[in-house]
Amino acid sequence: MRKGLPVNITVYKPFRDENHTFAKLLLKGLFNTKCFFPYWHDLYYHPEIMLSTQKLSLWFRSMLNCRMILSDKRLLNSISAYQSGLLFYFYWSHRPSGITLGLKNLKRPVVVRFHGTDLYTEMELNRNYIPFREKMLKSITHAVFISEHGARYVKKKYSYLPDQLCIHRLGTTDRGASSWQPSDVLRIVSCSTVDENKRTGSIAKVISSLNFPVEWTHIGDGPLMKDLIQQCQAMDKTGKTIRLLGRITNQDVHQVYQHSQFDLFINVSKSEGVPFSIMEALSYSIPVIATAAGGTPEIVDHACGHLLPVDFLLDDLKNALIDFHALDIDSKKTIRNNARQRWELTCDANRNYLKFKSFMESL
Repeated sequence: MRKGLPVNITVYKPFRDENHTFAKLLLKGLFNTKCFFPYWHDLYYHPEIMLSTQKLSLWFRSMLNCRMILSDKRLLNSISAYQSGLLFYFYWSHRPSGITLGLKNLKRPVVVRFHGTDLYTEMELNRNYIPFREKMLKSITHAVFISEHGARYVKKKYSYLPDQLCIHRLGTTDRGASSWQPSDVLRIVSCSTVDENKRTGSIAKVISSLNFPVEWTHIGDGPLMKDLIQQCQAMDKTGKTIRLLGRITNQDVHQVYQHSQFDLFINVSKSEGVPFSIMEALSYSIPVIATAAGGTPEIVDHACGHLLPVDFLLDDLKNALIDFHALDIDSKKTIRNNARQRWELTCDANRNYLKFKSFMESL
């Protein structure tokens, strides 16, 4: 029992840990009494799996993991001991939730939460395939989405839907609004992975073209970080200050927000769920310029920032920065107040999680 846990909570070690070799997974995933058919049926839905080594490997490993977990004595003993009060909850909706295919016959609530990378098959990370998605949707009772956009996506894309689809937003912890004093320098912050999806290099290109003083702080690292560093080194830095902080802890991220002054937060992703980075910026009263990707338009609009089209042109972002910089002080204060109010209304973790707790208790 972990220190600090309530007496009625039992935490098991992961079903698969770092010592779990593929040979062990193969043995436990193949040689048990759990049904193969729901997993093999995925090949019928997606015959293209057979033509892709990556997809076939993902399908096979996912199938082994699911069957291994379903046959684990700890799970079976828990099901046997608590049948009348069982509720299954999966925080992620991709590979781990494939075990829902073996839970349907228990006739108990099965709740799965859908975010972004575990939802949108078109994302580069997913290569247009998430194992057992159609079957999983048919085997669960409640699909919980962090955005209205996610719920609409599933309704449009799949014919098999759970009994109930509902929205329960995530959120961030309140650490207080940040201080702010007006400045002639436009102080920008961004926080993301540096990759093709986040398009951080586009921010650098636009900043280099501005003809007024700019300070840009970027938090995050990624596969394109070296390219971003080279891009910034080659930039004419007249009137420009650039800080690339790389990957830092979440605690340090909050230290940056609490001890720095920022006028704007920027996110120019191709695809998103509802970004935590934007929610945290709003909590600090920082206005946001972001692309209308995924659920972002549900927390960002003209009142607290500016929305760009997902396929924006560099001039779109440049003009948005110029327009914001030209605002008078009172207008900027109003937008900052709106940003904080938007967070309080839609992104307050305590408020949102209490609602979700009530929902789970009602099942």
